[in-house]
Amino acid sequence: MKTKRLFFQLMLIVTVMLANAGPALAADSDLDLTFSNPNLNNLVWDMVLQSDGKVLIGGQFTSIEGQTRNKVARLNANGTLDTSFGDPNVSSGQVYALAIQPDGKVLIGGGFISVGGQTRNKVARLNVDGTLDTSFVDPNVGFSGGFPIVNALAIQPDGKVLIGGDFSIVGGQTRYYIARLNVDGTVDTTFGASNPALNGYVETVALQSDGKVLVGGGFTMFGSTARNRVARLNANGTLDATFANPNVNASVLTLQIQPDGKVLIGGTFTTVGGTAMSSVARLNSTGTRDSTFVDPNVNTGVEVYKLALQSDGKIFIAGAFTTVGGQTRNRIARLNANGTLDATFGDPNVGSSVLALALQPDGTLLIGGAFTAVNGQTRRYAARLGNPPLIYAEPGSGTCGGNLPCVNSLQMAIDYVATGGEVRYYGGTYNEAVTLNKSATLNFVGSSNVTITGNFSISAGTFNAPVAYTLAFQGDFTNSGGTFSHNNGTAAFTGTGTQTITGNTTFYNLTIDGSSTLQTNAIITANGITHNAASVTQENRTISSNSTYTFNLAEASVNFDNRGSLNSLQVNRTESAHPQENFAGGAANILNRYYTLTPNANPTQADVCFGYTDAELGGLNESNLRLCRWTGSAWACPERGVSSNTTSNLVCADSVNEFSDWVIGQVGPTAVTLNSFSARTRELTGLRLAFGAIALAGMGWLVWRKCARQ
Repeated sequence: MKTKRLFFQLMLIVTVMLANAGPALAADSDLDLTFSNPNLNNLVWDMVLQSDGKVLIGGQFTSIEGQTRNKVARLNANGTLDTSFGDPNVSSGQVYALAIQPDGKVLIGGGFISVGGQTRNKVARLNVDGTLDTSFVDPNVGFSGGFPIVNALAIQPDGKVLIGGDFSIVGGQTRYYIARLNVDGTVDTTFGASNPALNGYVETVALQSDGKVLVGGGFTMFGSTARNRVARLNANGTLDATFANPNVNASVLTLQIQPDGKVLIGGTFTTVGGTAMSSVARLNSTGTRDSTFVDPNVNTGVEVYKLALQSDGKIFIAGAFTTVGGQTRNRIARLNANGTLDATFGDPNVGSSVLALALQPDGTLLIGGAFTAVNGQTRRYAARLGNPPLIYAEPGSGTCGGNLPCVNSLQMAIDYVATGGEVRYYGGTYNEAVTLNKSATLNFVGSSNVTITGNFSISAGTFNAPVAYTLAFQGDFTNSGGTFSHNNGTAAFTGTGTQTITGNTTFYNLTIDGSSTLQTNAIITANGITHNAASVTQENRTISSNSTYTFNLAEASVNFDNRGSLNSLQVNRTESAHPQENFAGGAANILNRYYTLTPNANPTQADVCFGYTDAELGGLNESNLRLCRWTGSAWACPERGVSSNTTSNLVCADSVNEFSDWVIGQVGPTAVTLNSFSARTRELTGLRLAFGAIALAGMGWLVWRKCARQ
């Protein structure tokens, strides 16, 4: 095997036949469906992430989404082709390595001989639009004994470029397998000019912060000094003798430097320093094997092509393997910092070899390679794994205002957002059922009404309803454990669905049409601020027993229709002084608001209750409070059936059959403020409908209850 590239070409037909189904996925090994299938026509060897979220890819392909892109392309953050980056027209060879300069220009390395119609032997630089940067000359990489290849690139802080591969000549100068180019593409004669050379190809190059250079590959010597597959060079290209021979027994294809200076290596090896280490190991900063990193037990003899290090020290490995630590892991796995398999990252079931990795800041993982499917879904040579912490959703052909990732399904956004993440949704009609069953938060960011046509269910997380717009539910509404918060606007049950609500649910304005059914023991709370035209309407519908309804009563009305002998009773609150103030004890002794009870048919008797807050008592004895009704000529304070509940702050009168204006007052020197109202209407069947009131935090509330008559 001369290099991993040649070996891979021989094995490709075999590996594409080995795709098999995997077990259920852990959350962050899911295929990210917000990243589209780029539909490449051939494999990807490398990918790098731009600071704007776009993704550069290089490989063997010649088209993406049916458009010509020879060996290099740029994808948008959602996986679609970025058409602002043109076809660089790389020919006569593949692109194996990419690197982005701080100015956005792109270095490419591989086996090609021309770019944009001009000669460029194995290394070239592209402008930010994909055209050839002619200010970077042809470095003329060659090999006296065969076909030259550049496998690796690394950009130094000074703009110079390290190249590694299978070559012996650069710019007419002898350079075996490792060289450095100046910023204009010419060979840097100060690097490795008169020093002994490596004796085999270089697959991977990494630059330390101190300017030293780590290289990995198939070599066994540097000059006359043994260095088996990993070596460290000084900034001038000489061998760093302080980094010992790690004695790796087979090729090193990738390496990563940890923040603590230790070095992760991956490849085809089975031992490091005489100790069994299957394809992945870690070296100390001195070159010796790190004994605290255990053998991950990658299935023997199978390549690990790429490594990616998370900020928490966990390590992604990618390659041709199918098992790690005795567990099925098809081509991607994650290791703990000590080398053991991280079981929380499941089997992503990638269908063939993964050759490229790019870890995004949000924790999602870009992969490229020889595969055409991931977890049974078509993904041709590039895909993304993981659950983004933020997803946007807009129905139909919406574009989410240009925000990414954007999906056209609210349910898809919920399914694929990370646990603890956020979905920002826009207005429109979501023709789907929606289930929120994970710890996630949904926030409205649109500027139009929202309709959900299917059933809506919450068992976890938080759904924040639109502010100042209508949210309509045409199917069932169920909250069994999550939080539904509605702080402004209108919510409406507009279909034939059933509302089952036991979780934390608040509405501002709520409309329930005649075809909806509220389940037994359902609780609805309209927890809005004082406002105009806040209404709750329930028309021509069945209300089950033992249900409780609580609404803010600032100038509110409540209608319950078609209740047999009850028919309907409308309760209106007027937020002003009653026009008749000749109350016993003076006008100051009645509330500066009043309620009007208006039946639309012959009602039965009703139990009525008004509420207040302790702060309004002003030191008065609660037993002095009375409910009073305007008879048309005077105030009457019923003496029959009077009761009070000092815990709930309610004053009630039973068996009332007069329906007009009502207040709470005191026959005495000090007024008491009315905060809430309740009316219970008796039916001939012996069941009792109750409009109950609860005073809470100084706000007016109305409670309606139906309970079995004792």
